[in-house]
Amino acid sequence: MRQQDASRTLADAALLAELQSGFDADQTARGAWVADLSSATASAKVSRIHRDNLRWMIKTFAKKRLLTAGQVGEDGLHLTWLLVQHANSHPRYQQIALAQFTKRHMAGEFRSANLARLTDRVAVKFGTAQPYGSLQNWAKGGVEVQNIPDLATVEANRAALGIMPLANYECMMHAVRGPAD
Repeated sequence: MRQQDASRTLADAALLAELQSGFDADQTARGAWVADLSSATASAKVSRIHRDNLRWMIKTFAKKRLLTAGQVGEDGLHLTWLLVQHANSHPRYQQIALAQFTKRHMAGEFRSANLARLTDRVAVKFGTAQPYGSLQNWAKGGVEVQNIPDLATVEANRAALGIMPLANYECMMHAVRGPAD
């Protein structure tokens, strides 16, 4: 992604720098929280960073509406996606952003796996089934405990989007996050 972006002349490098700053703050706060999940201070800091990033996105993207790889690169779209993923206090904003990311995906500028993750997050927030099954509760064992009514449809959706089968995704996430206790 960054290699491909290196060949682009970005129209809004300053916006990319702001996105990187919000991303860095998010990841630093989350890293401290993950290191001590019982820390109320770390949890509060993550919540504050998420709120700050959400406020910034709402203000910034009201003017720029639809980000493109030409503006901030595919890396910038990825950074934006992560900030939107963590804007859980505003599911309607996530839903609006999902429509924009879908357009970017159709233009070949946005990763299929990230589109699936945001689609599932929005579905769960609005009480509907996950089309891709990517939002799992790893602390409780993954997909087995999720409300995914039709696994065959989830697998078909994943295949149509060109992302790995759910069992492979679960294996990968267990390797990254560790198995359930």
